[in-house]
Amino acid sequence: MGGKLQTGQEIQLNGMNISDVVAALSIPVIANGDASVMVARGARWNASVFSPKGKSHWEDVKKKYLRKSILWNNDVKSTKYTIKEMIAHHSCLEPPEGKSINKADTLEDLP
Repeated sequence: MGGKLQTGQEIQLNGMNISDVVAALSIPVIANGDASVMVARGARWNASVFSPKGKSHWEDVKKKYLRKSILWNNDVKSTKYTIKEMIAHHSCLEPPEGKSINKADTLEDLP
């Protein structure tokens, strides 16, 4: 799967097989070609919006996201950004948890 530049030249999406993602979902999928599949802002705040079982509490989603980030060795800056987005949307970065996220240098340092 790919796209076309204005010149008509076909491009690939960084070797990603988006068709597998599209086949697995019943919602529209948009890929930007540079990084990854894009999702709505609400999904950044609580990715369980896509769960067939319904939304989970955001703190449970945050803990699961952090465990998966460590398991998959996700980039610490990306992980920090996503967790900060979750906290900022649902509370504030001023509490101790938010401050500890700002100070974290490794995935294991994140709360």
